[in-house]
Amino acid sequence: MVPLALGLAVALTALQVFLAWADLSARVLPMADDMLRLAGIRDWLAGQAAGDLTQLRLGPPGGTALDWSRLPDLVPALLVAALSPVTGPARAELVALVLWPELLFFAHMLIAAALARTLAGPRAALIAVVLAALATPAAAAFRPGAIGGLGMGIVAVEAAMLALVRGRFGAAGLLAALALAIGPEATPPLLAALVALIGIWAADRPAVTGGALLRGGAGLAAGAVADAVLLPQGGSCPGFAVGGSGRRAWPGWRWSRSACSPRVWPIRAGGWARRRRSPCSHGR
Repeated sequence: MVPLALGLAVALTALQVFLAWADLSARVLPMADDMLRLAGIRDWLAGQAAGDLTQLRLGPPGGTALDWSRLPDLVPALLVAALSPVTGPARAELVALVLWPELLFFAHMLIAAALARTLAGPRAALIAVVLAALATPAAAAFRPGAIGGLGMGIVAVEAAMLALVRGRFGAAGLLAALALAIGPEATPPLLAALVALIGIWAADRPAVTGGALLRGGAGLAAGAVADAVLLPQGGSCPGFAVGGSGRRAWPGWRWSRSACSPRVWPIRAGGWARRRRSPCSHGR
């Protein structure tokens, strides 16, 4: 299944990049969340604190504290930081916008195949790979430029379900906590799985024992604690300075510059702006 999933991921991603190249080049990404993720990644790499999830380009002068996790930013930010010295930041960003959703798409197909194989045998796995590649709207979460976190959340939920059907309840709890940390969209499928597990346990089925439920709960609790302790909880920065020729938070217009980031890469269709040292460094 790995060669098939890899081939589908590469072929479909290449096709979508070809069709959407003008938008990708201008940083017109599929959803507003993707645009905000890109802005947050740029600010983070430019010096904004990892725990400061305030987007100062929204709702000036105080900005807007975003209520999402830093988790989906990690891999794209790592790719941009690692490739920028070689390719320059603009090209490194393009690579991240294409490669990260493609990797998640590949994982999505592999997990779908593993679920089908576990539940219905090897032949079902082949069908599952093709359906996972073509089924919408789920497959749309893995389009080039889709870095908003939805694709990562889907993969985390699928991994939790795979752990459940294989009887690895502790791992399922940890993966469920990861999915919830990525975004609240994971709540309905995870809640449905929990209700089903409790129903099976109440019916005294041997597949789900009280100990299994305890292991799952322990994994979920451990993941929640790790989320609270390790992940940035956000903060706010009161300073704001308007710069550039416009204040519209949309591609094609220059983004306003924050006075609380020592270096900022404003989003604009024409490319990357030079880094500027801010008068407000927050001790950095």
